[in-house]
Amino acid sequence: MFASKAALLGIGGLLLLIACDDDSSTATGPVDEQVIDRSFAAKESLSMEAVSGDFTVKAANDDSIRVHLEYAYRPIGSFEPTFAEEGDKLVLREHFNSGSSNGHGTWTVTVPAQTRLRFSSASGDLDVEASNEIEASAASGDISLEGSSGEVRVTTASGDAELEEVSGTITISTASGDIEAKSLSGELTASTASGRIELSSLTGEITATAASGRVRINRATGSLEIVAASADVDVSQLVLTGESSFVSASGDVEVSLAATAEHDLTLTSASGDAVLDCNGNEVRGQYVFTAQVYEGEIDSPFAFDLEEEFTQVRTTYDRKSFTRMRDTPVVKINTASGTARLKE
Repeated sequence: MFASKAALLGIGGLLLLIACDDDSSTATGPVDEQVIDRSFAAKESLSMEAVSGDFTVKAANDDSIRVHLEYAYRPIGSFEPTFAEEGDKLVLREHFNSGSSNGHGTWTVTVPAQTRLRFSSASGDLDVEASNEIEASAASGDISLEGSSGEVRVTTASGDAELEEVSGTITISTASGDIEAKSLSGELTASTASGRIELSSLTGEITATAASGRVRINRATGSLEIVAASADVDVSQLVLTGESSFVSASGDVEVSLAATAEHDLTLTSASGDAVLDCNGNEVRGQYVFTAQVYEGEIDSPFAFDLEEEFTQVRTTYDRKSFTRMRDTPVVKINTASGTARLKE
């Protein structure tokens, strides 16, 4: 009987110790969400230095910068947001005092159109619906821009980049993230290592480079330089306003025109097919086809004016050409072991 009482007392004491040791700052239950609202006079630039919080930026109706932050992190007190005015620059910064924390933070910022934006993050996302110039980088977070203009730079490691209605000088670079852009105008440079590139409704000078990801472009008017290492290049509804080239090492290259080619054009694939579809538009100019002898093929709906063989780096190639109406533009369709084909 005494042993039973002692056991009960021991259990009671243990429960008491557990209750006394309960620290709400480290418990795993829900944390009350904190809200901060701040307002600042217009600045020349806004810098957002995020760790894991998501940022949304919208256009302001006046000349002030307004910040709305909602967050809940555990341990309590591990997260410290800062709002620093440094001359004509406002800096919003996320700081974590604890080595390990969990929770979420959401920033909503409204800015005047003249404020330049800078964003950097480890894993947080950025969503911009404003016309401001911007430089944005993220490791694993996604970046989405709509309506930005002027100087626009986007860089991610594994995060995706999505742009719409953006104009100006635009640079997009990812390591393994995908690039999607539509309704862009100006000068665009897009590059990725292993992500894919999907572009539509473009106007201007366009350069796109992919190592192992596919490049697909629909509705483009401009001068284009597209290079893919081991993936396909697929371009449709193209109107040329300048000299253009499309190259893939081991993928197919297929280009479909929305108007007669008025500028020099080159399609090249090493081991894949190179196909130009004139899509019913008038064929005029000089067309030159190249394929490796015994390995590649040449296919044209028009008779050739000239057929010859030549040797380059100990490899023999067939070269066939025809001219219709005039000598320009010069259109070249090249392959090594695939098919160089023209479609009317």
